[in-house]
Amino acid sequence: MTQNKLEKGFTLLEVMIALAVLSISMLGIYSLQNMSLKTLISAKEKMFVIERGYDRISRQINFPNKAYEDVEDYNGTLVHYSFLKESSGVPMVQKITMTVSTSSASTTFIYYEKASGGTGFGM
Repeated sequence: MTQNKLEKGFTLLEVMIALAVLSISMLGIYSLQNMSLKTLISAKEKMFVIERGYDRISRQINFPNKAYEDVEDYNGTLVHYSFLKESSGVPMVQKITMTVSTSSASTTFIYYEKASGGTGFGM
């Protein structure tokens, strides 16, 4: 009977090994959660820049005579816009490459608009 009482519990070494295995697995879970959070923040920043770009393209198309802005303060976030106008190879059509960026994300849009000036489509 004395022998059964001694064999019922865990030894200190077994408990320490179990805690070490648990700690290592918890570190893995923590690193996955941390990576997921960083990815979420990056995706939100990228979506913000894309939304600002679509908004700017919409404004430029609807108000073609409006001057291009270089910097815009959007709810405390500075959004930088840069434009490159090129010939598209089609008469009276310009290729516009617009880069939208904040301090943490950026993206590039390409769209086409009617070129200013000229005599028309060769008529």
